[in-house]
Amino acid sequence: MSGLALIMEGLGFKVQGSDITTNKNIERLKQNKIKVYIGHHKKNIQNSTILVISSAIKQSNSEILIAKKKQLPIYKRGDMLAHVVSLLKRNITVAGSHGKTTTTSLVAGIFAKAKLDPTIINGGVL
Repeated sequence: MSGLALIMEGLGFKVQGSDITTNKNIERLKQNKIKVYIGHHKKNIQNSTILVISSAIKQSNSEILIAKKKQLPIYKRGDMLAHVVSLLKRNITVAGSHGKTTTTSLVAGIFAKAKLDPTIINGGVL
């Protein structure tokens, strides 16, 4: 989710998030001026217009419950990722059972070396 948040922020979306505890990814978001709340509370989404959730979030989560009450659109991470990718001019997708992170990092390295300024969306840390 943190990578998706950074890309969305870079594309001009206003992004904020919440998590149960702080970690390196949250610190990276904060360094990039993205607001992150620690803990899940209904007040966290009082000014939100949509909610993007990971598969780890239960339907009983207080933020989901208030979003439903406010009739906000709720998107799964994968659906928002597909939307973000559709906004990019061109894209390459790496799929398979094994080696996706390695292959993606190799492709990213080639594009970066060629000064093509790629946007990389990857499940692992490159």
